[in-house]
Amino acid sequence: MPTPVENLLSWLADRMLPLGVAARELLTQGPVADRRPWYTPAVTGCVTDEGGWTARQLAFGAEHMPADPAVGAALKSLYVSAMTSRTPLRSALAGASGGFSAWPASRAYIIPYLHELETHALALQLAVAVHDFTGAPQVARDNTFLARSSTHAYGVLAGRPIGARFKTPTVSTEDLQSLLRSPRAITIDTIRYPVLALRHAYDRVQAELEEPELVRDVISVLGLLTARSDWYCKIDREIADNDRLEDRLMNLIEESWALSRRRREDPNPTTLEQRLAKWHQEVRTLDEALAYLDDPALSGYARLNLVYSTIVPAVWGKATFEKRITSRPMHSVRMDAEMIARIRAALEASRASTQTRINRRNPNV
Repeated sequence: MPTPVENLLSWLADRMLPLGVAARELLTQGPVADRRPWYTPAVTGCVTDEGGWTARQLAFGAEHMPADPAVGAALKSLYVSAMTSRTPLRSALAGASGGFSAWPASRAYIIPYLHELETHALALQLAVAVHDFTGAPQVARDNTFLARSSTHAYGVLAGRPIGARFKTPTVSTEDLQSLLRSPRAITIDTIRYPVLALRHAYDRVQAELEEPELVRDVISVLGLLTARSDWYCKIDREIADNDRLEDRLMNLIEESWALSRRRREDPNPTTLEQRLAKWHQEVRTLDEALAYLDDPALSGYARLNLVYSTIVPAVWGKATFEKRITSRPMHSVRMDAEMIARIRAALEASRASTQTRINRRNPNV
């Protein structure tokens, strides 16, 4: 499964390589002198791609698969431990930095910045993360912003962080909206130089990009994910460790750019008309799969087998099917109501995403 950093680099390579941003440019120019603040997207109201995904959601592969339940459970545990700590932000940052070499996508949500409402800001950031990773419904009204399930809620309720052990003030609707929508400015000293080089390359090709604001956000989130470890938990680490991680980042850039070049050499649709025709065919294929799923004359095994053979590889690859539906042998899958609902939700989500692409690109819709 690709890491968050690999997801973002692959996405950037597909958009920046065609505009002449070569991997060599990002890896050989050396450290960049840049004292601009490192702005990161607001928690809500961020720009999205044609499928409706933000830079943070792109980091953990939301456009390809449902979120990992284990990640959602870890985030909820992180929320509880942070809200019951005397230093909630520090506790959350240390928790999100666990397994640093994996560059976990949760770090893209927990943004350290100076603010007198530390507990409120952290509760909001984790609530958005829980929503994005688990699909938990959101409640946003006045000075309340929650991600909630049938039994638990995370975020700010009536101006107070849920679960905060120590006394916090009650914030107004205006304060809450400011925390949700204000971009964060952080120190640039911990951003690794290949990512700084990406930002400078973005400055050069910005006018030629189809989604310049989203590309800016993706580069910003990439900087958060790969920031030096002392920025998060303030624990001294060996310089060699940081060098090793920076080497890994450079290797990933080379690999992502090489893969993007190979993808561009494949005979994929290039014109808008060709892309629209491809997307319309995907919608018809997904409708066909949904019809098989709802056919009462078919056995459970036949339904699953027909769904698989219809959409793989026409719409999804085998790996995507395994991530979104099941990786078990088909004969061992029990097609009960829960599994049928899971398959239907995955197919309908894919159909909605493709239809959104059609609607945004087709002026006649």
